Amino acid sequence: MIKLITTVNSLDEINDLLNAGSDEVVVSLKGHCFSALNSFELQEIANFEHVSLLMNRLYTQFELESLDLALQKIANLPIDAIYFADPAMLSFAKKYDLLSKMIYRPETLMTNQNDALWWKNRGILGVSISPLLTLQEVLKIAEVDCGAEVTLHGRLLMSVSRRPLLSAYDDLHNHKFHLKDNRNLKLREMKRDGLMPIFEGDFGTLIYTDFVQESFDCVKTFEEKGLKRGFINTVYMSKDESISTIKAYRQILDGANVESVKQEYQNRFEKIEMSSGYYGQKTIL
Repeated sequence: MIKLITTVNSLDEINDLLNAGSDEVVVSLKGHCFSALNSFELQEIANFEHVSLLMNRLYTQFELESLDLALQKIANLPIDAIYFADPAMLSFAKKYDLLSKMIYRPETLMTNQNDALWWKNRGILGVSISPLLTLQEVLKIAEVDCGAEVTLHGRLLMSVSRRPLLSAYDDLHNHKFHLKDNRNLKLREMKRDGLMPIFEGDFGTLIYTDFVQESFDCVKTFEEKGLKRGFINTVYMSKDESISTIKAYRQILDGANVESVKQEYQNRFEKIEMSSGYYGQKTIL
């Protein structure tokens, strides 16, 4: 059975998301992630159940001591899983007996069976498949026992830069716009109509897709083909949208008519541009 995994934007959402049908929630750990999600200190989430941590940033040589300390503290908490992108984390995870909780999530880089198996053979919990693959490519990776996770729903991360791009722009205008840590900003390319959310945090700048990927037609297939986890990224979602999204996928997994659930969902959120993403078209990966 595929688990539904949902990110959270605020701690007061956690119990509501679990009650809506999410099996697990993912909290962005302050100081350790690339995401426009709100981040929280470890002590703030210590008393919640069914919680995983997003720690998907890259670390410089001089930041490894703080990473070591963070994982040492995490080892004493009932955390379900830890999402990571930097291979350096494995050595510390092994040191604190956390390998079996680690999920490799390098956003777009997990694209084939061999890569997935290599990481799984390191003793980790699983890998998160790139959301830029076709349905056929996703299912091919799912054929091997790698604890595979697929991104079911949400805005996809288009671009990440370690540079503070918005602050640099603000500098040119004498800090008139207060662009850092602002979640109300969007970009529009000259030849496209869609608006792409852009966010600058402490570790760089992120740009998200102008559409929300949905997998209503695919989620049962994913479950039947042995995928273990379905990731719902609620970045830029309201609490109502997050809860409705979980309930929709839970209904489909429980046997409800896909078209009816999908239509009801789209009618409720008709102003949101949704797409099946890259399931039907190859990218230049």
